[in-house]
Amino acid sequence: MAVCAVRANAQATQIFRTIPPLGGCKAEKPNGSRVYAAVHPYYSYTVGRSEELMRFPQEMPLEERNARLDRQARMMRSVWEGLIAKAPEDGFFIMVSCNYGHLAEEQKLLSFAKHRFGRDRVMYIGMASYAEREVAEFGGRMPKGDRSLLVFGEYTSRCVVDFAAKLLVALRMGAEEVFVLRRMSVDSDTVDLGDPYSPPERERIELSPPDERSRIFQRAKDAFEERFVERSKDALFGPFSNR
Repeated sequence: MAVCAVRANAQATQIFRTIPPLGGCKAEKPNGSRVYAAVHPYYSYTVGRSEELMRFPQEMPLEERNARLDRQARMMRSVWEGLIAKAPEDGFFIMVSCNYGHLAEEQKLLSFAKHRFGRDRVMYIGMASYAEREVAEFGGRMPKGDRSLLVFGEYTSRCVVDFAAKLLVALRMGAEEVFVLRRMSVDSDTVDLGDPYSPPERERIELSPPDERSRIFQRAKDAFEERFVERSKDALFGPFSNR
């Protein structure tokens, strides 16, 4: 059943929008000024590396698995830099780190964002240092009127959703103003494939026999969207939400 068709209560209808949209949902476009938020970029390349290595076919040599993860990190850097390069110059950028200290790859992406938007329009949030007040102060630099929060990073159905909920509260935005960018994110699931629109997951599907890929894609899509809706509802309205 289409995800949008099962939203029975008012809270569920305020679920985050996604690009591409969830099954059965109408495609929506961001409005007004843009706020881009990169959540835990390179998590799968660093902190979550051992978990990611286990997700490849076990008959694949470890050396090849490591090489694929390294290539994945380079691919996502290209994806993220492409997004920033095409973004309006008057946009804003927030990076939420998942690493202690300053990871070189993160700093390269941060520098790229500063070059595009300007230093005063870029905010870095270090590991375990999220402060709603500081994000709210950063939001005070943004123009009044329509805004859209475009969130991406790692993993789509986990930390990306959780920080989308935190950021919208600090920035005084509504859930309908948040867009999760599925094709700009890395997703993962310990027992199955993640979001098939995630570039690395698309590559994993390509490892499957050609005649099975369509079925695998649909199964992964359905499973992801169910996880995404439940995680979004918990982040927005659960006992640990900020709303």
